Amino acid sequence: MTDTLDDDLDRLGQLCRDAAATTTGRRLVASLYSDELVQRVVGDHPNPGQLADEIGADAILDTAQAEHASLTEDDRDRVANLATARFTELIGLAARSLWRLEHRQILEEDALTPDLVAQVAAALLIAPLPGRT
Repeated sequence: MTDTLDDDLDRLGQLCRDAAATTTGRRLVASLYSDELVQRVVGDHPNPGQLADEIGADAILDTAQAEHASLTEDDRDRVANLATARFTELIGLAARSLWRLEHRQILEEDALTPDLVAQVAAALLIAPLPGRT
């Protein structure tokens, strides 16, 4: 483990950047972007989760692609900003949680990898979090 606050913050920041660059991190960003697109289409539905289950994964992907094609460049930027903000929140939460486990010696230092951070962030996407539905 590192000794100074600056070293710790540098390592944590690098861990988040590296997690974003993993295959899981890139897939998570794509998933969040697609989710934002689908939410634009079904957002007013009283039970979007049930609707998603009913129409299936292929139709969801088709819906996201059609919505993306219909957007202006400004709208695409807005969707990307929403997905990026959510991604940053998930990666940060995963990294901080794993970081705490490492510093409490529950998780070994060499076990804290960018891949693990990205995988935990992806798991958090489907986990019920306080204040989220």
